[in-house]
Amino acid sequence: MKQPLRKTVVFFAMLLFATGYAGSSFAQAVPASISVGKDTILAYKQSTPTSIDLKATISGNPASVLWSKVTGAAGLSFSSTTSMVTSISGLKPGFYSFKCDVLNVSGISILSDIINVTVVDYQ
Repeated sequence: MKQPLRKTVVFFAMLLFATGYAGSSFAQAVPASISVGKDTILAYKQSTPTSIDLKATISGNPASVLWSKVTGAAGLSFSSTTSMVTSISGLKPGFYSFKCDVLNVSGISILSDIINVTVVDYQ
């Protein structure tokens, strides 16, 4: 007797519980894509604070998002790390990578995108 269908259904149900999608519409719960824009070059002037506004564009219905710095100098700040739109200030000359994770209802990252920002010294 074959039972592969039963094993598949049990595995899928376990996957839904493990990823936090149990009891919700799987198609609506999983975003299809995320984009945080194209890599950017900014000019840095010592007399003017350097900042950038970033926006995550997500298709679907994410539970939440989380912005973080992947690479770059210390001393910068996010206006919000959990909003679709954030402002990052305190940038100094150098190379930065910022990541936006789409989190499911369990807080697990299911999608992400990275934007690279190069800040050049401009006197």
